[in-house]
Amino acid sequence: TLMDFKTGRPPRDPSEIPEHHLKQLAIYRALLLDLYPDREVAAMVVWTALPQAVTIPPRRLDEALAAITLP
Repeated sequence: TLMDFKTGRPPRDPSEIPEHHLKQLAIYRALLLDLYPDREVAAMVVWTALPQAVTIPPRRLDEALAAITLP
């Protein structure tokens, strides 16, 4: 499981997690999947203010990764 710790408070609804956080996690997950192709990689955001952890569905991370564009 990949965990990305964030300061501050989480959004009220997990669907409102900022896109830049999702893209960052998606990149980390893609790198780990390349290194460990025979394993599943779960991803979570851990908000340190509460603390609270939110698991991000793989489909959502795949969509965030596909939305990344390079200049």
